[in-house]
Amino acid sequence: MTLEELQKRLEAVAAMILANGSIAISVFAQNLNVSRDSIRRDLKKLGYAWEGASKNGRWVRKLRS
Repeated sequence: MTLEELQKRLEAVAAMILANGSIAISVFAQNLNVSRDSIRRDLKKLGYAWEGASKNGRWVRKLRS
């Protein structure tokens, strides 16, 4: 994967979160045709963490200190 392809995927992940803040990792993976582990790494790179219960939580961007 090239750096450009990774950047496009990260942008897609961020856009999907903006559209649906409670989207499941499996949905990201299916829509972007990558593994769930890849999505977890992407979310970490973007600074997102799951907040709340598994059924009614949401993705939030954590500020880095």
